[in-house]
Amino acid sequence: LVVDDHKGWQARYGDETPPLPGFILPRTGAETSYTAYSVMRFYELQGASFLNTPKAINAAADKLHTQQLLAAAGLPVPKTMLAK
Repeated sequence: LVVDDHKGWQARYGDETPPLPGFILPRTGAETSYTAYSVMRFYELQGASFLNTPKAINAAADKLHTQQLLAAAGLPVPKTMLAK
């Protein structure tokens, strides 16, 4: 992935620049890597459509954060405590 301040962003694969995908269906889970998030955010900022956005994947990967988002939206959630 190449990013610069002239909006010349591009993804490179070998010597080619593939076209911007029209739609992305991420197939990642709770263990989504930094690289996977970086690629998804890159394409999100380029305007690609997502079934599950990087933000949604990140929220679902962290169960306490999920509870916080649901409660903040006014949805009922069971009392939850983070413990180690």
